[in-house]
Amino acid sequence: MEITEFEEKRADNLIWNAAGDYSLVPDFHAYDEEGRAQLYWNSLIGAACRHYEWDKLRTFYESFQKTRHRDWYENLFWIALECSVYELEAAQRPVFPWLRREYAQEELKKLSRDEVFEEAALYRSRDLLRLHMEHVLEADGQKQTGPQGSSKTEPGRSVLGLFSRVSPGDRELLDRIEHVRAQNTEEWIAAVSRILTDSFGYGTEADTPPEKPAPKGLLSRLPIFGGHGTKLEEEELEPVRALAFGWGEHLYEYSPEDPGVYHKSVNFMGGRRPKGMGLQDYIAHHFGTPLYSAAEVRSMEQEYCIQNHKGCHLYFTRGDYTKEMLRDTFAGASRNEALRQRKQNAQDYEKNADRYQVQIAQLTDRLKNSILMHLEEERFVSRSGELMGRRLWRGLLLSDDRLFLKTVPGDTGNLTVDLLLDASTSQESRRKTVAAQGYMIAESLTRCGIPVRVVSFCSMSGYTILTRYRDYGEIHDNDRIFRYSTAGANRDGLAIRLCRGMLEKNPAQHRLLIAVSDCKPYDMIKIQAGRSTHLIDYDEEAAVSDVAAQVHACRMENIAVMCVFTGDDSDLPAARRIYGRSFVRIRDMSQFATAVSALITAQIESM
Repeated sequence: MEITEFEEKRADNLIWNAAGDYSLVPDFHAYDEEGRAQLYWNSLIGAACRHYEWDKLRTFYESFQKTRHRDWYENLFWIALECSVYELEAAQRPVFPWLRREYAQEELKKLSRDEVFEEAALYRSRDLLRLHMEHVLEADGQKQTGPQGSSKTEPGRSVLGLFSRVSPGDRELLDRIEHVRAQNTEEWIAAVSRILTDSFGYGTEADTPPEKPAPKGLLSRLPIFGGHGTKLEEEELEPVRALAFGWGEHLYEYSPEDPGVYHKSVNFMGGRRPKGMGLQDYIAHHFGTPLYSAAEVRSMEQEYCIQNHKGCHLYFTRGDYTKEMLRDTFAGASRNEALRQRKQNAQDYEKNADRYQVQIAQLTDRLKNSILMHLEEERFVSRSGELMGRRLWRGLLLSDDRLFLKTVPGDTGNLTVDLLLDASTSQESRRKTVAAQGYMIAESLTRCGIPVRVVSFCSMSGYTILTRYRDYGEIHDNDRIFRYSTAGANRDGLAIRLCRGMLEKNPAQHRLLIAVSDCKPYDMIKIQAGRSTHLIDYDEEAAVSDVAAQVHACRMENIAVMCVFTGDDSDLPAARRIYGRSFVRIRDMSQFATAVSALITAQIESM
């Protein structure tokens, strides 16, 4: 899930419209599992700001953070607020009953899916939300219809038949929560506090979290063994976290020093990383074991994460997982999705193998011809090589030991290629194509004897993650490129800066960097606007300018840079701005060899 700036602004507008106050600064947003601003809940938040004192409600809400039953309290808070605000708003805005009914119907479809969560409390709170949605539709019955007059649930009918899954105690708890009514904020908080105290001991010593987390055995994760909402382990709070009704972005929990430090790509399997699991460990569970030591990475961050990329962090991997990682259920959804993508990439290539092999053969032949024409062998007199009889006299009479003719191949020894694959979520629909293109380029270069290194990049939670599929000497590892998968955002400028740093240490005379990208850089870590101290998003003009500057810096170091463009028509201006004329767009894979060979040949000719 990726929360974009557009959806953030949409959430603000929904809240402002319902609140009737455009000077309001919202500090909470609601999103669905796709990262879209939730129409009903954001409207409800705005209405709550109009009927109640939001600052007091938030103070009450924040009091849950240091309690044993925080997950329960947060979800019950929102259900109680939804019921109370709806009653106040429905009489004033006829659209509100329709919004509520439409939301309830859609939510019941989602809640009917079988999902796995890390916390038992989340199972139970979602079951309560299911039952609450049933109550909404039962109360509505046939009394109201939507704009198209669609028929609704019959009165008294159970939509999903979930009563057997909710205990009598929880049904009684939900009944009390649904009937919280108050005309002012203090009364509402007092009413909800009484319910939480009666059911969980809110505000008492019994609600204090234990000093040591409880055991995390498999049975302890199941709802039936989870106790009455007892928190099984202490966890660090994340500003974007799962709630029963979707995802809540707690804006006031962002770091005041650098609000961009939290990336809004989150795992939506209902979990948050447990306390004690560092962010690097969390990322490792998603992307694989680290390639470099912590000290080596710190050194690279000091060298590369500067200027526009200050505050960013790096993570390098080969995309490999330990047996312990594969057995671990935490972060398993994202990891298993990446593994599934790998399998699909290889299967798709095999399905089109005949067509792709033709393109590889054509590209290989074209590159070999270009190399023979433009990177010819060099022959010169040396102290070693093939003995030249006609120069023996120079050794005897002039003490000249340069009696040999040395031949230096100019085809591969002086040329290396780095292939950089954009692995952000924006490439998801083109994932199989990018994997195939990366493989075909690498395989053709390998057949030509040209050393090639293949790396993908994406960014998440303030980290730019680089996955190395093969290095220059790993000529039998091109199949690893099918491990390519997409996630998170993309900080192209930092990725190209890293490639430049690696290529500066490359002794080859000719160095070529090929980016496979949609030329749509975006990341949540902000950058400084010119010489001012004002921070702006790493997006659109600011991001494109940064990438263009990094490409220019590469060329100043005699590193040729080109791009295989995979984006849409709307992104063509950015591609031209970044790469000039050194990019190619492939609309049909039958044109792949012709287009790519022409671009690479042009680079070889200029060397």
